[in-house]
Amino acid sequence: MESMNKRIETLENIFHPSSLAIIGGTGDKSKLGYELVNGFKEIGYSGKFYIINPNNNKDVLGLPVFKSITDIPDKVELAIIITPPSTLPGLLKECIAKSVKGIIMFSTPPDDMMPELEEITRQVKDSGARIVGPNSMGLYCPDGGLTIFPGLPDKVGPVSFISHSGAMAFVFIKAMAEKNIWCSKAVTCGNELDLNWVDYLEYFGNDDDTEMIAGYMEGAIDGKKFLETASAITSRKPVFCIKGGDSPAGNIFVSSHTGSMAGKHAIWKSAMEQANIIKTKDVHDTVDHIVMFKFLMNKPVGRRIGFVTGTGGPTVTTVDLCDQHNLIVPELSDETQKKLMEFIPPFGSSSRNPVDLSIAAGVDRSLYIKAIKVLDKSDDVDVIICLHTGDRQGVEIAEDIIREQRNCHKPIISMMIGTTETNHHAIRILLEAGIPAFPGQENTIRPLEALIKWKERVRHNTI
Repeated sequence: MESMNKRIETLENIFHPSSLAIIGGTGDKSKLGYELVNGFKEIGYSGKFYIINPNNNKDVLGLPVFKSITDIPDKVELAIIITPPSTLPGLLKECIAKSVKGIIMFSTPPDDMMPELEEITRQVKDSGARIVGPNSMGLYCPDGGLTIFPGLPDKVGPVSFISHSGAMAFVFIKAMAEKNIWCSKAVTCGNELDLNWVDYLEYFGNDDDTEMIAGYMEGAIDGKKFLETASAITSRKPVFCIKGGDSPAGNIFVSSHTGSMAGKHAIWKSAMEQANIIKTKDVHDTVDHIVMFKFLMNKPVGRRIGFVTGTGGPTVTTVDLCDQHNLIVPELSDETQKKLMEFIPPFGSSSRNPVDLSIAAGVDRSLYIKAIKVLDKSDDVDVIICLHTGDRQGVEIAEDIIREQRNCHKPIISMMIGTTETNHHAIRILLEAGIPAFPGQENTIRPLEALIKWKERVRHNTI
């Protein structure tokens, strides 16, 4: 890890604590304190683990219980507080006395408590510790044995997530797992009494285990610092951001959710464009972008698209999308078309681009592979998209593409249009083989344009 701002140096200890205490942990299965303890046990936290609960004298899931964090005989690096807001001032002072490195605050204090908490927060920072929250659901780091709730995967991947919403982080991690892609870390930053969204962005930007950064943002405390930090990072790593509060109604809810000022949509759109941040619509749109970047970020990709298809309507509307997103579907050269006409059916087909194999491709799957081979050797296109209705022979087509992809020089993208389990399974095995695959049209074309645009800007900035 490169050197970074001292304000966030402690985050490495927070994400990989050798010891932690849950203040408010309990054996009562109906309470959050039990869910959180169970989550850490389930994901396999291996450090020293303590429960703080003055009203509970029994072990919780086999873990020792203490009345106060200051009663623990060993050091504590991370303290997680899930007790009512009224207890926060006293508990923070105990954490200072215990010399903890990081404190996660779940509960949301009322406005009249904030002056007192701000003063104690200053004392916490003076002690060398950092606070995540309040109104935070905590951290996720499978390599460090940290989780938000039970049910999250223990596998480690290349993506880290920053969120003003705990639920958004939870859904994102689960949605990524469905695509066989895993997270390195995630943080739910809440109301940012101390550490804020940009601090985590800077940390992940310097984190060797993080190749891509995604997040949900409602607003930034320091817009200038956000732009400077993001611009420096996006020259090395892609950053995807869901921006909450873009509408007037959403802006009002943001102010009650995290107290952030969401700002005007046009201003944020311009700022993200300036910083080369990829602005995404929602969790699933973000995951689609990450799929595209994961498999093609380090491969040569251009704007000239060659389509191989056996469907009519979906192909026409996909070509329309290409035009809307500045992608080119060029007519193929006479030489390339001549090679295609050697095997494509004489009726209901086209060799111009899209290469339409007609309904015959639904019976003779070899037509897809023959067409892909021709386009791979053609100088007319940069990327090949194979468009198929995956509800019929989707798995068989996927297996054919996987075998052929090993011999191809150009990137292949699979667009499997369909809704059945057959289609989903076809997409899954393509992803497992390292081929970007998508169930729809826009969630293929938008991420592809974003990838090309990001690569163009990175290349331009490094010349």
